[in-house]
Amino acid sequence: MKDYYAILGVDRDASFEEIKKAYRKLALKYHPDRNPSPEAEEKFKEISEAYAVLSDPEKRRRYDSGGFDSMDIDFEDLFGGFGSIFDVFFGGGSKRNYRDRYSPRRGNDLQYTLQITLEESFKGTVKEIEIERYDICEHCQGRGLDANSKVTTCPNCGGRGSVVYQQGFFTMKTTCSRCNGSGTIISNPCKFCGGKGRILRRKRVKIKIPAGVDNGDTLRIQREGEAGINGGDYGDLYVVISIKEDRIFSRKGQDLFLEIPITFSQAALGDKIRIKYFGEEVEINIPPGIQSGDLIEVKGKGFPEVGKDKRGSLFVKAIVKTPKKLSQEMKKLFEQLSELEKKEQPSLWEKLKNVFVKKSV
Repeated sequence: MKDYYAILGVDRDASFEEIKKAYRKLALKYHPDRNPSPEAEEKFKEISEAYAVLSDPEKRRRYDSGGFDSMDIDFEDLFGGFGSIFDVFFGGGSKRNYRDRYSPRRGNDLQYTLQITLEESFKGTVKEIEIERYDICEHCQGRGLDANSKVTTCPNCGGRGSVVYQQGFFTMKTTCSRCNGSGTIISNPCKFCGGKGRILRRKRVKIKIPAGVDNGDTLRIQREGEAGINGGDYGDLYVVISIKEDRIFSRKGQDLFLEIPITFSQAALGDKIRIKYFGEEVEINIPPGIQSGDLIEVKGKGFPEVGKDKRGSLFVKAIVKTPKKLSQEMKKLFEQLSELEKKEQPSLWEKLKNVFVKKSV
């Protein structure tokens, strides 16, 4: 268990005022806004955790009796982070927070899932999508002001964006309810955007999809996200590719797979067939004696790699189809073939008999 008294540098019987004084001194020394040292942030967390426990009578009692678990305290929930604990305790506002309120802020990024076909991912395409985003208000050019509007300092907070009040031993700070933290009052806010400088609208965006994109790939479209605040730049639009399942073809990496039915004669004698797919045509050589389920690879006929000349392979899976109905002529031919097979190859019984004879010898 951490020694919170040692962390703050006070005795175990220290009064609340002594604990408060010790914390103020250490907080000023190690606050990240004032101390650029890499260790300052962790040290500030540690002293703030110690103060949060020892300044609370119930937590201090449990800690002194050995029954306090440091996991019981959520420092972020209690004080809302480094900047806010410093502001709450000392009643001021760090210069950084004041600057951030008026500095340009980049707009939010957006994400859109776009479904395309396998052929479109093979060849590449251009799609037009519609998104909803916050855009610059064209009536006030993002300023949030009407034509005859004036911007004055908020009289309630004096332009700080927050008000300070006393609560017991503490000086507390909260966001100004008059200006909502902006520090300014707009006499006549823009009636189209309500003084926000941005307005929600729908926009159509053309997306160029390169050949070879795969399922789950993400395309970044710069500056097609939401408009920034205080003159900040637009965010980006991230388009996530989702590929529809194809009835005939399948894909694995840059390779394309296809099943084709072939006849007994094609399997036995071999053949050449032409396949058309996705605007291309390729000749497939079926070797004699191919078995059902065998793969034929055609290199360089699969999917292209995005931005490269290299392509994967086309794999053709041969499926030997057994005819369910035979014409009389076909039946006679198969009967003749069967007789030839019996003459040229031993029957199953002959094969088994030879095996048993060899084993007994």
